[in-house]
Amino acid sequence: MGNTAWHIAFIENLGGNPVKWAAPELLEADGEVIRIMAGPNGSIQGPAEAKWGYTTLTIADWNHNSLPDLIVNSIWGKVIWYENIGTSTEPKLAAAKPVEVLWDGEVPKPSWNWWNPEGNAPVTGFLNCLLVLKMGSCITVAIHFPVQVSRDLNWI
Repeated sequence: MGNTAWHIAFIENLGGNPVKWAAPELLEADGEVIRIMAGPNGSIQGPAEAKWGYTTLTIADWNHNSLPDLIVNSIWGKVIWYENIGTSTEPKLAAAKPVEVLWDGEVPKPSWNWWNPEGNAPVTGFLNCLLVLKMGSCITVAIHFPVQVSRDLNWI
């Protein structure tokens, strides 16, 4: 889960009735605690939100190696993923990489967005939820876009 301190943490369900939860464990990628913030230019609402992250995330086997990877969106509207280079029981996350799309033409960008996408990365709005579906060898990512995207997305 993402928290208000711009971190992503794992909180284990310890079970019971009522359910008990372990203390949050901050996740690391490439040896650094994951901390996503807007900074002075990362929020469409201006520098007053410099320390906001608005992370949304999901877990899925992004690269077909049978290990759960972490896919994240944030205040930036840049969908990134952290590859699990550990095991399914002892995950270890590599540095963030952009999710990329095989676009049919130019990379679309909402007119209100102030930064340009890099490579074939999609641009979303912040707080957009991610849903990753795997059907056979295909992976589909559904992003709740704030604007209509009129193209089929083929994810790399």
